[in-house]
Amino acid sequence: MDLKRIIALVLVLCVLVAGALYVYRKDRADQRYMLEMYSQVEPLQQQIDELERQKKDLQQEYEKKKRDTSTMQLLVRELSSDIFEKVYPIMRTHGVTGVLGVSLASRPVRVSNRVMTVEQYNRLILDGWGTCLIYDGKTFNDYYQNMQRYMQSLELPMPTSIYFPNGYDPALEQSLLDCGITTVIVNAADGHTNTVTEFGSVWVTGAMPWNYTGVMSDLDLLAETDGGNLTFTLSTNDILDQFESKSFTEMMEKWYVLITDVENDPYITPVPTTTTKTNNKTKVNPLLVVASYENARAAHEMANQNSLQLDWELNEQLGELDSQISAISAQIQEINAAMEASRNKGLLHSIIG
Repeated sequence: MDLKRIIALVLVLCVLVAGALYVYRKDRADQRYMLEMYSQVEPLQQQIDELERQKKDLQQEYEKKKRDTSTMQLLVRELSSDIFEKVYPIMRTHGVTGVLGVSLASRPVRVSNRVMTVEQYNRLILDGWGTCLIYDGKTFNDYYQNMQRYMQSLELPMPTSIYFPNGYDPALEQSLLDCGITTVIVNAADGHTNTVTEFGSVWVTGAMPWNYTGVMSDLDLLAETDGGNLTFTLSTNDILDQFESKSFTEMMEKWYVLITDVENDPYITPVPTTTTKTNNKTKVNPLLVVASYENARAAHEMANQNSLQLDWELNEQLGELDSQISAISAQIQEINAAMEASRNKGLLHSIIG
């Protein structure tokens, strides 16, 4: 073997030994780097994990606080004497109030044996019933003026809600507001579902017959969900939502299981207590609230304002936690940068050495 080959072989061996030494020292340096970095960064990462857990717990806590009120009404579409004599006693027994619908065709009168009298009308209002206009005119302004004159002649207040059984034109909104009307009820078939309410200057909610197929399931759904409104319509002469004693009593029994304790709710007019077996039950966590449209809207709007306030409080606290997380993350980045520079410097010295 000549001298050149020997020199070349020695050079190759030197390169291999230097490479192996570099890899070995780099691995050792990486191990020391990782151990040192872990010892400094791990406590900081644990702080971040704890802060993230606090954020999650805080969000869950505030979500529970933001529970809305689920409300419902029974809207009586005509004022026959049967409402007072047959429907009212059943509802009173179960601690449930309704909403009296007043229209040009169906209004309380002074004296009658078939139509609800002014005395009966006032009795229901005193027992916590609400009132609602039912639109049956050709033009809204003429209809409202006629209703206003008639109600004034009986010394009865004008309702602030109105039911449009044949469709609602949103172009009427300003006219409604000018008349002090803030709630509109429409048939759910007109595009407004029975459990969803639209908020705006005028509150719009859908209505369904009290005995429609699936009513019990919808009641359970409303009770399980957070917020919403459900209106039932009832009459004594229309097959669509006609009163029938046995089925209606069963419905009221279902309502009683779900409704709130009206004595403890500031938005609900208390109804007289009864001594029926059903009313001896104790309700701890009410699921639904039977309320007039005015009270229902007030309850939902207060819940909405409360929700906005809670969101602001939550964001403030989350912002503080995020600031702490950002500060700790910056510390970790500084440690990583310093460790990387120290590792590279030490590795260079070990190679030169």
